[in-house]
Amino acid sequence: MGQVESNQSEGDFFSLTPEEQKIINEQSKIFECFFRHPTFENYQTIRSIDEIYERCLGDKYRIFLLAVREKNTSFEDPLSDEEKSSLQKTTSRLTSKDSILSPNDLDTMWVLYYATGESKYPERILHVCNEDTKQNFAVRGAAAWSYNSHVEQGKL
Repeated sequence: MGQVESNQSEGDFFSLTPEEQKIINEQSKIFECFFRHPTFENYQTIRSIDEIYERCLGDKYRIFLLAVREKNTSFEDPLSDEEKSSLQKTTSRLTSKDSILSPNDLDTMWVLYYATGESKYPERILHVCNEDTKQNFAVRGAAAWSYNSHVEQGKL
């Protein structure tokens, strides 16, 4: 895998067939709470529909897999040096208070949170909506909506 930039391929849930959307919805609890139950079985369940996730999430799915593999070394699927570097560059850019973010970047931070459970991702999103005035107004609104939605759904 080359350098992963979160603005490359965004994916599209609505381009999936109704059957594929149903499969994604059925697996959403495993995917969105992976960090709470990071078992190899859950990892395999997610990987069993790689093609659907790739079409649905685009590069965000590859970033999710990189983060899962980095955090869960017992899966015996270690990251290459290039993959480690790519993930580090992506996470550093997203969490830097100097970065200007896009709505896709917000989604990528949620995906990283699902993979790792690291609070730095929702904390950065909260900072964007409350304090980061250099961000685009629409991005700040999207950050507020997504953060509040995650709180209401009990995902934080």
